[in-house]
Amino acid sequence: MTMNYTVSDWYRINWHFCYQKVTQMQQQIVVAWKAKHFEKVSTLQLDLVNSFSARAIAVRTVAVVNKGKKTAGVDKIAALTPKERIQLVNHLIIHRDIEAKPVRRVWISKDGKPIKADKSNARPLGIPCM
Repeated sequence: MTMNYTVSDWYRINWHFCYQKVTQMQQQIVVAWKAKHFEKVSTLQLDLVNSFSARAIAVRTVAVVNKGKKTAGVDKIAALTPKERIQLVNHLIIHRDIEAKPVRRVWISKDGKPIKADKSNARPLGIPCM
């Protein structure tokens, strides 16, 4: 069961607690890995990825903390409002049956000139898609 949080909740997030919770979960994964309990590792990893704390930290890192936070991504969106941030936190739920989308392949020119038909003056650039 997931809870949907509102915009005002973004300002009330206890970031210190979130970082502590994520660190604690990561330590549990390391202990299970060292004990060779790989099924438990898999379960703990899924719990970590789906935890509110990890999702909130991920969104905060990308939208608030990172140096490139004002740079538009492939979706052409440059900055997220607190409402959009909390919507993203609510949306980031990972299920076991979801597979990653293939990388989008774009050809870019090596010399700044238009790309030739045989692509001899171009190189591939892979763009991850969400």
